[in-house]
Order: sequence, then C-alpha cells, then structure tokens
Amino acid sequence: MRQTGFEFPRPGRTVIGLMATIATISLAWAFARLGGAQGAFDYLPFDARAFLHGQVWRIFTSIWFVPHWLSVFFAALAIYFLGTALERKWSGARILRAFIWGGIAGNLVELLAWSVLPTGFMLRPGGFVAGPSAAITALAICWGAEFPDARILIMFFIPVRGAWMKWITVAICALMTLYDGQWSPWGGLLAGLALAGTPSPARKLYLHLKLRWLSARGQRMTVDDILGTPKKPKPNPHNLRVVPGGRDEKPPKDWLN
Repeated sequence: MRQTGFEFPRPGRTVIGLMATIATISLAWAFARLGGAQGAFDYLPFDARAFLHGQVWRIFTSIWFVPHWLSVFFAALAIYFLGTALERKWSGARILRAFIWGGIAGNLVELLAWSVLPTGFMLRPGGFVAGPSAAITALAICWGAEFPDARILIMFFIPVRGAWMKWITVAICALMTLYDGQWSPWGGLLAGLALAGTPSPARKLYLHLKLRWLSARGQRMTVDDILGTPKKPKPNPHNLRVVPGGRDEKPPKDWLN
C-alpha cells in the first residue's frame, strides 16, 4: 500500500464517527466559552487534582474535544489519514480501542508526571490535559507498524515512511514536553507500541496468559470451559421418565413406553 498526502481515500464509519464527535464537542465548547456559559464543559478536561478527588470520568472525556479552533482541523486531518488506512486492515472496533486506550494512557502518564516531578517540570499546573494528542500518537505508532513501506506527507510536504514513524513520534513527544510541558503524548506512544502489529504485543501477552491458565487447569477442563459457556440441563417440565419397552402389563401413567 502506498499513501501520499494528495490521496483522499474514503473513510469508514469509525473514522467518520471519531472526526464528527471531536468536531462537534470542540465547536460546542468554543461557542459555550464565547457566550460565557461553558458550565458542564469545564468538567471535561483531565485535571490531576480533580481526578484524585473523585472526578474519574475526566480520564475518558478529555480526549473527545480540542480547546483551540485551528487544532480541530489538524486533529481531524490526522485521524482521517491514519485511521482510514488502518480501517482497511483492522476492524473499526480495534481502531476505537487503540484511540481510547491511547488517550487514557496519556492522561495516566500526565498524572504520574504531575505526582512525582518537581513543579518546574510541569509547565501546565494541575496536570491539565485537553485534546486527543495522545490518542492520535497511538494511531500514528500503529499506522507505522502496519504500513512500514507506505509514505505519508506530514504538513502536506514532508514525506515520511511508516518505518520512520516511531522515531519521528519520539522526537515530537520530546518537543511537546520541552516546549509545551505535555507529558501525555508519551502515554500515547506507549499505548501504540503495545497495540501495534498483528498480533500486537498486548494480544500476545493476553494469549500467553490464557494459555498458562488453560495449562494450569489441565484435566479438569471441558469443552464448555474453553468456550466459556456452562452446560445447561435440558428442560423437562413434565418430569417424564424413559424406561425399557416391551412390557406386557399396563405401565403406570407416568411412564413413557
């Protein structure tokens, strides 16, 4: 597969859904701020202090909007080019899992950095995170692993091979940390490394652990155990019994001869 920035493939439903969701929530956030009525939108970004005080939903909601107008366009563009290629090889559910886990991992890394690093290393007080940068980072790593020989144009004029994407992403994460104080892209990088490839390292680990569990059970296992469906007894609402036939005498009423 060869992909360039001048090709506009048709996206699937998952990619369209991701772009539409981020664009809708981002525009709603922007108009609410302009009108001074952001209200509930203030509870969407990830905030380390608020998260530790019980607002755990922020680790999930922060990845679905972009707080800056111009960033909405670039986020949608990245999801379009990376996600459309992946959707041709993966299922939509797998793309969605990579996107969500990348965003969650990014917020967890931001929380860890805010908890252990001195204040001087945190340019964003409170571990504040808003936007899908970590989730897009995970998609970029997955795209590079799946299409090492493909090419994509970054910013419409910088050609990049899929095999180089991992190292370019590392450099971008370092720049975002140094100049903007963002630690969350590193979480997306780690999530992408865990979920990239077919099968992915995360999938291999899951299968290895499942194999060890099956081997430990050994002789006690049945087919129903492997399939995960317990065997149910057949219903017998009339309590009928089956007995050998060929009797000369008249059988009882509850016998089926």
